[in-house]
Amino acid sequence: MNKHQQPKTMLLPLFDNKFQEIIYRIILHQDLNKKLKNQLLDKIRILVLLYFLFSYAYLF
Repeated sequence: MNKHQQPKTMLLPLFDNKFQEIIYRIILHQDLNKKLKNQLLDKIRILVLLYFLFSYAYLF
């Protein structure tokens, strides 16, 4: 059996999991009303910005 190996990155794994969870929720819950979906998209934009900020912070 091959172990699932994650690429070695400087990114935070917990944040990765949370981010994926939010994306899956949006993909799976197509029936969300528009206002709620827009709120989630706004939160994702903020999370993406934080994600890159933390990534760059870990590089320096």
